[in-house]
Amino acid sequence: MPDSIPRLSLLGVTLFSLLAAVAANAPQYPTTLEVDIVFPRNDTYAPVEAFPLVIAIQNNSLSQFLKFDMTMLWAIFHADNQTEWVELGSFQANPPTSDDPRYLVSATAKLNNTEGRFRMNWRVGMSNCSITNVNASGTSTVDSHYIEYTTNTYFTLQNAAQPPDLVAATSSDTCASIEALVLNITGATPLPGVPPIPGLSPMEQLQCPVFGNATTSPTPCSVQLNQSQAASISASATAVACDEWPTDDPGYKAACEGEPESAAPGLNTAMVQVSAWVAFSVSFALTHML
Repeated sequence: MPDSIPRLSLLGVTLFSLLAAVAANAPQYPTTLEVDIVFPRNDTYAPVEAFPLVIAIQNNSLSQFLKFDMTMLWAIFHADNQTEWVELGSFQANPPTSDDPRYLVSATAKLNNTEGRFRMNWRVGMSNCSITNVNASGTSTVDSHYIEYTTNTYFTLQNAAQPPDLVAATSSDTCASIEALVLNITGATPLPGVPPIPGLSPMEQLQCPVFGNATTSPTPCSVQLNQSQAASISASATAVACDEWPTDDPGYKAACEGEPESAAPGLNTAMVQVSAWVAFSVSFALTHML
């Protein structure tokens, strides 16, 4: 029995420390979430086995407190053909992390020996996840603050050009023109139907974000990459491409057999799963991308 008292005390101290850490990092409103389209840019590149696709999320620590239901999709088209895509894919933002900024990496292996001009369509969507609320009179109201952002990046592939350079694409000379989406979060509401966690204040619970009009300018130069980060992203892009690349493809052996086992910490890779999008692709491409 006496031994249990110190153990309980230690458990209490540990729990208190964890709760204090959560409280110290709880968001203060209003605040912002920024999504930056890092690569590719409106530029010319040499074809490579694993062409990287990169976005960054600033103030990413909000994802530990707010449920965004974030969807991040991409599609590549030939610039002169607006209806037939080269490939579709997505970025995976789950599970939430505290990395800030957080780089999400995808890739395509279908441009490895192709020249031409291409259109990259990006689609970012998120919701405050409060689909139905009930007001004081008991009347059900719809409160779906869904935000969708769609944009296009045009880039060219030429054999005589330089290969993708993530450091140059985010350098101080070019970073100001990185396209970005800034979301103004004015507050949060409880997740409907989810019981609160004992010991945490309402502001420390996982909540639904409430969006307002953006009043803050983006800061894309905050996502500049150094050589080490760029190398890790390139390795992640290769890993993503190799997961989708047929093993009997002539380029697979050279690109994938020496593939690094893992990327550096702070980088999150997203599998390109085109087959999973077959049923969705017509609606996605024609409804949202033209």
